[in-house]
Amino acid sequence: MTLKLAQWPRQSKIDRKSDARRIGAAAIRKELRPPCRGRCWCRAELTCAQDKVDVGITKLRSDEGVDLDVAVVKATLQDEVAPKDKHVRTLKVACSGSAPRQQVSYVIHGLAKRLEEKSGWLVTLKTLIVFHRLMREVDPSFQDEIIRYQERTGAHRMLRLDSFADHTTRDTWDYSAWIRVYSARGDSSSKLKSCGASELLDKLPQIQKLLSRLIACVPEGAAQHNDIVLQSCAMVMREVRATYRCVCEGVINLADKYFEMERPEALRGLDLENSLLNDRLNAFFSNINHVPTLRGVVQMPSLQ
Repeated sequence: MTLKLAQWPRQSKIDRKSDARRIGAAAIRKELRPPCRGRCWCRAELTCAQDKVDVGITKLRSDEGVDLDVAVVKATLQDEVAPKDKHVRTLKVACSGSAPRQQVSYVIHGLAKRLEEKSGWLVTLKTLIVFHRLMREVDPSFQDEIIRYQERTGAHRMLRLDSFADHTTRDTWDYSAWIRVYSARGDSSSKLKSCGASELLDKLPQIQKLLSRLIACVPEGAAQHNDIVLQSCAMVMREVRATYRCVCEGVINLADKYFEMERPEALRGLDLENSLLNDRLNAFFSNINHVPTLRGVVQMPSLQ
């Protein structure tokens, strides 16, 4: 009796091609898969790779917003380097006072989306730094456009990340704490030297509140040794000096106007004068001087 060997059913040409594609894709994924160095590292690498893919896809578009979209993503890329000047420069030009307001709003929307993505502390911090630089280095119309964008979208606390938390590693807890205090700071170019009494009583409390938020920005733990955190801290320190000088101008101006005020206004002005925050400022500069990289960067301003 002749035995017949069992034969596997022959695959169709389509099935063979499908299997080859699956095997090839698996081999490529295995080749590109980074060695696992911890959950934080893998997450950062995957986010960075996704950002680069998004940049590549964006460049294939032909509309006018391509350069701005690329600049937003590249300035806030998931890699531990400060936002590159060439990308920030592109955004500064796009947000200048002479630029179309629709274009400025488009940039703000792009940066706001980066904050909403919740990609981790690094993208979030770099996005806040870009916002901070644009508010400092572009004319005040940019801040007006942010306010209009917030009113239009209802995102009134877009830049306030009081509850931000990245619990990936022990270090990211420290970075998250920095982001929470850094996002609470604002920006002001108000001059209180020449304000009238009524305007002074309205503006001075706001500037003092800003100063209070600024001097709360002290990096702790691992955040004291991160270059990106330290860059944002150095920007805050320069603002502390300018804001403190602004408050001093307001207090001196207020003292000159006491005899022009009604009694209730004078009492309110006295309360403002007593809350000059000198003790907290001294504590802030003392704490900053314990961070080796920031020691001596900005000196405590003197009351003129």
